[in-house]
Amino acid sequence: MAKRILILDDDPDFTCLLTDIFRQTDYEPVPHSDPREALPLLRSEHFDLLITDHRMPGMTGEMLVRELRKTHPRLPVIVVSGFLDNDTIRDLIRDGVGGIFLKPLNVQNLLKRTAVLLNDADAAGHRFTPESAEEQQHHKLPFSFEPFPCLTARTAEFANQLYAKRGFKGTLTLITPPGTRTDSILEDFAGFEPGAFKVFGPQEISEQSLLAALSDAPPDGPPTTLVLQDLDRAAPADRAPVIALGARRAPFDATPNFRLLFTFTHPVDELFEKGRIDEGLYLLSSVTEVRVPQLADCVEEIPVIATRILARYCSQAGIDPPLRLHKLAHQWLKEHPWPGNHEELSIHILRAAETPQSGVITRDAFTRESHEHQWIDSPSGISSLETYLRRLRDDCVQGALILCEGDTTLAGEALGVPPLSLVTHPLARHPGDASGALSHP
Repeated sequence: MAKRILILDDDPDFTCLLTDIFRQTDYEPVPHSDPREALPLLRSEHFDLLITDHRMPGMTGEMLVRELRKTHPRLPVIVVSGFLDNDTIRDLIRDGVGGIFLKPLNVQNLLKRTAVLLNDADAAGHRFTPESAEEQQHHKLPFSFEPFPCLTARTAEFANQLYAKRGFKGTLTLITPPGTRTDSILEDFAGFEPGAFKVFGPQEISEQSLLAALSDAPPDGPPTTLVLQDLDRAAPADRAPVIALGARRAPFDATPNFRLLFTFTHPVDELFEKGRIDEGLYLLSSVTEVRVPQLADCVEEIPVIATRILARYCSQAGIDPPLRLHKLAHQWLKEHPWPGNHEELSIHILRAAETPQSGVITRDAFTRESHEHQWIDSPSGISSLETYLRRLRDDCVQGALILCEGDTTLAGEALGVPPLSLVTHPLARHPGDASGALSHP
């Protein structure tokens, strides 16, 4: 059966040209000109590849890809444009675009890249299968879920549990251990149900930002989901509007249809017992809790996840044929404890891919990487030694600022450092500020 390719460009002459080229090379091209109509079409019909312009009326190619990834995380995409700046190119690659071409177009290179992406997509669809047909049937999911292959009971249970919560009301809490692919999980979860998803990092939460996010929320229909990430890392003062929002107190008492999705790096009970969150946030976030598995919970899936990371790297770097992992490397991946979770695994894979031997990444590459880059298991987060020490420093600064009520001079004296070194911290305020208002960088 011929591969179906959606060709999206507001230039009818260029669209007609590409349509003729792909039809003559035994593909089934479908031309379209409006990106706003393309999204419903992609969701209602099957396509094997999307080729899109970037500068189009109503929606850019970059915006289209980001919306598409919510429902089609693996659909191959090629962007063809008359002009792209370096920042946009980097963003497109980050969003999983597999080919970027500038006009005037080299048709032969476009056809070659199309063939590579379609072949890779076919291979990915058959490459990762459980060991037995019985296990495959048991863990087969009726929905798309990219963060885990779901070949083990633990990850399949998590995926099904998350899918079952897709229509949640009020609040939902995800426990995302440090190093978790939280963005990937949120993208798939957003694709389960219609409605807007608006994500806030711990330093982006404020009364003003939350009100702004809800200003265009529809009173009826699917609720707007506010995703508040890593709340245990947010400053205590920044959590106050979250509690008010959850309780629908002023100024949020007249806000329209919304729901709250929290992420914490540790279980809520543990954070509350250790005094890292207060009772108000604990009561709000402990109603429904779903824990994301760590790599240690799904050892047999680690080589599969590693192979996917490597395949994405090769696709984005234009490495053809793609690199592959030696069987002994698979064994090392399963034996390593991975205290840094997916973050650590990604770094190991990408660094090992820099100097492969004969297109194959061996066990030795990971052994060298393990010695060169030290990882540790820490109470405040799992990461490299440098990141861990930086977090310890930030925790000390935050503690001093809390005790000194945000006064950088007193906090500096307590820590034995100049006060000016603290002014960029989110809890810092200038001495003499009688209002006690927090200044955010």
